[in-house]
Amino acid sequence: MRRFPFRMLTGLFVLCLLSVAALVQAPEASGEATADKISIEVQPTIFFVGEAGALLQKCEVILDYAGPEAVGDLRIRGFAGELRQALPKIGTGKHVVFVYLPDHAKPVRATFSARVGNSAAFKTVVLAPQRKWSIFLLPNSHTDIGYTELQSRVAKNQAEYLDKVVEFCRATDGYPDEAKFRWNIEVAWALENYIKNRPTEKVQALVNLLRSGRVELSGWYVQLSDMFAHEELIRAVLPAKDFSRALAFPLGAAMNNDVTGFSWAAPQVLSQAGIHYFAVGINETRASAPLRRPNPFYWQSPDGAKILVWNGEHYLFSNLHLLLHKELAESEPRVAEYLAKLQSRGDYPYGLIAFPIGGRVEDNSPPQKELSDRVREWNVKWAFPKLRLATMSDFFGALERNYAAIIPTHKKAWPDYCTDGVGSAAYETGLNRLAHDDLATAEKFAAAASLADPAAAFPKAEIREGYAQTMLFDEHTWGAYNSISGPEEENVRGQWAEKSAFVYNAREIAGTVRNRSLSVLAGAIASGADLSLAVFNPLSWARTDVVRVALPKDLVERKGGFRLIEKKTGAEVFYQIVDESTLLFQADNVPSIGYSVYSVVPGAPPSPPAPSTVIDENRIENRFFKVMADAETGGLRSVIDKESGRELVDPASPYLLDQFIYENAEGGRAAVDNRGARASFKRYPTGSGSAAPGLQGPVASSLVLTSRAFRHPDIRQEIVLYDGLKRIDIVNRLRKEETFEPEAAYFAFPFRIDGGRFRFEIADAAMAPEIDQLPGTTRDWFAVQNWVEAAGPKSSVVWSPVEAPLVQFGDINTGKWLGKLDIPNQTVFSYILNNLWMTNFKASQGGPLVFRYAFTSRPGGADPVASARFGAEARTPFVAEWLPKNPRGSLPEGGLSFFAVDQPNVLIQTVTAAESGEGIVVRLREIGGIETRARISSDLFTAETLTYAATDIGENPANTFEVVPRSIYVDLRPFQIVTVKIKNPR
Repeated sequence: MRRFPFRMLTGLFVLCLLSVAALVQAPEASGEATADKISIEVQPTIFFVGEAGALLQKCEVILDYAGPEAVGDLRIRGFAGELRQALPKIGTGKHVVFVYLPDHAKPVRATFSARVGNSAAFKTVVLAPQRKWSIFLLPNSHTDIGYTELQSRVAKNQAEYLDKVVEFCRATDGYPDEAKFRWNIEVAWALENYIKNRPTEKVQALVNLLRSGRVELSGWYVQLSDMFAHEELIRAVLPAKDFSRALAFPLGAAMNNDVTGFSWAAPQVLSQAGIHYFAVGINETRASAPLRRPNPFYWQSPDGAKILVWNGEHYLFSNLHLLLHKELAESEPRVAEYLAKLQSRGDYPYGLIAFPIGGRVEDNSPPQKELSDRVREWNVKWAFPKLRLATMSDFFGALERNYAAIIPTHKKAWPDYCTDGVGSAAYETGLNRLAHDDLATAEKFAAAASLADPAAAFPKAEIREGYAQTMLFDEHTWGAYNSISGPEEENVRGQWAEKSAFVYNAREIAGTVRNRSLSVLAGAIASGADLSLAVFNPLSWARTDVVRVALPKDLVERKGGFRLIEKKTGAEVFYQIVDESTLLFQADNVPSIGYSVYSVVPGAPPSPPAPSTVIDENRIENRFFKVMADAETGGLRSVIDKESGRELVDPASPYLLDQFIYENAEGGRAAVDNRGARASFKRYPTGSGSAAPGLQGPVASSLVLTSRAFRHPDIRQEIVLYDGLKRIDIVNRLRKEETFEPEAAYFAFPFRIDGGRFRFEIADAAMAPEIDQLPGTTRDWFAVQNWVEAAGPKSSVVWSPVEAPLVQFGDINTGKWLGKLDIPNQTVFSYILNNLWMTNFKASQGGPLVFRYAFTSRPGGADPVASARFGAEARTPFVAEWLPKNPRGSLPEGGLSFFAVDQPNVLIQTVTAAESGEGIVVRLREIGGIETRARISSDLFTAETLTYAATDIGENPANTFEVVPRSIYVDLRPFQIVTVKIKNPR
């Protein structure tokens, strides 16, 4: 198709409007005009030029001509006067003529007529007003910490990129404002590395750009995933907040790309950090974006906090599809087609749009100054669409100023498709979940130790580094780009070595801080001549649970020849010895974030009462539950709540409770990835099973089921019942053979609850599957924090996974790519492992694996507070510490609560040192959906009048409350997180 870009000159265009007679006429052709040799199509474009203060819209007129070569003319009626344009000599074929029409605010009925030689035709069209587009380009480097190169190399590259950003900003200072180089630092981890590894003068140059608005820092530390735990999600914004405060630059927006979902608490966490804008560019590989993109929406968390989200195209869309980093001849037709389709869609009323853009079409892309050149060239040529290199806040500010009133609001959860990949490293995923709990425990006791002993400085740097390490493991980049195609290649192994090291570092930091802090506290407890141990409770309510602690050598040698006495009450405590060196006993009513003390007294212990737990072949039963196992498969046929008489196992289910399921994908990974068809799987049964007693004693008893399955030669499932606790613990140990063949494995938990509906905990919030979800988010699997509740009108079950976060509801849904989740039963599947991704995640795993679960049943319906407490207790064990002899200790020998809150629906999420260095910070979270006034107390507070304020999570005062001597009262909205800063606790 030939194109004739005839652009009317300004003078000629004015004549067109004023006088038809004065126009230059095209030569008249001899003979009778006919319409059968020529036809006209009219295609308005999105492009405008500016001529003498007027806007002209570019329009394509397509002439399909079948006659002999001839000259002609094109005439357009419908504007203020007839417009004419001479045509050169054209021959047979299609020809495109560009005309520039006056801008119009209302529809114009225009007639286009063409005469070529003896042929003539006309076309009448209604020309709608064309939107004047502004395109905001957000230069950034999509930060995969790994994937393209080793994580350590990526860190160095990103620092080098920021050097270039400073250089390019200086080099384009003289450009038009919209073409000046700008940069969006996608994650605060990149700035952190830069500050650590660059001299002061280079850091200051970048800081100056952050202050001026040429560079903007995203609020998140790294790209997120649904693996982030409660406090970890909050810590994900604190590095950026700290940099903003310390270096005096604004922080107003956040960006996450590639990631397909975020915790529903994100609007609350961001807004409390002063961040009200969030830009996302979802990768729809094995996923979908919510709603219909691109679109903006206000996103509300359960507490009502709200942020403005830009739900944009794929983060490389402007490079891959629009080619906006290339020459105009390549990008113009792509942009024209895209924006024309978007405008015709009918549900995008906005005149502006934003795209992240990289220097190249790749992850971890370096910046390119040529972006400024392309924008300058484009804007010289076109008045609209107008291109602008921008920061996130530039775009969001324009969007909100012009369209805030028509942007919709959604108060729904946004679960993450990509989270299923964490099942490719089940062992390390489980360890990092334990690190989450260990860090929370360590931080609380470190804060208590710093108050109990002024010489015990709070380990602020270590705690910060511990959270950084858990985040670096939980963030979305898990492995190399060729992790599946070349699993044994050096870069794949090297990236996994660095990635997995984050877990071990986090565990080491958490364990070291916890042990050091408990040692300080144990050393401060008054103790006499008897050997004593303190049982520490990390949770913010008094609780009863089982304690496991290693015995000192001299007690191992006594082989149980001692008595255990609770100091505060003087009560004799029954215990049992496990594996000859582990003491197991039940500690009752241990104070909130506090301790109770137990003495070891020489002498023979009293005979325990008759065992309340009976183990008989495939049955284990105590006063709370009767459990019948199927030894052959390792599943449980029946679990009866003896208090209510209810059967908890669904007899209609094809699976037994805790039954192991292993499968291989038929058709390989490509079949699973195909969202147009359901994948099929070959499943293998367990067999060759047996049952035998495990633990037996006055505290805990267990039934051990042993079986095997394809590629799992040793499966051991231990069912544990407790004499004093209404709880069933399950410890599943697998020995797995490694394979690269696509695989997945599950444990089934088919509960029976009449009229039951599911609800489960996510980071800093809870949600109901399907009911609480944004359209387009994952229905196939979800990531759980501490608990899943199946609640009916009369009874409920609450279930807690320890190591394995992934769950599926109602059925095994892998490979279904559900648009709607129908849940016909109360079966929850623990999705323990897989290697189904085609990139990024591990291709195989093997060796010993452990998956622990706990569940209980209760009368009555949904109770998020009871479920939250049960889940936290299942995940957070008591910690015991043997006490040195210290009769003059400053802490009482009977027990003490370091920190407590008086309302059951409010929990203390963490206690930490204040960023200012003065006092401590207590973070509260309301979990019951109830407006509440709560009182914080501590046996360590000695100041007669406490100076404190409720703050945002960045410790900026939000509001103050009634001050009562030695008391703190805080008001919380439903599901709100409130941070309380106490300046003078002692």
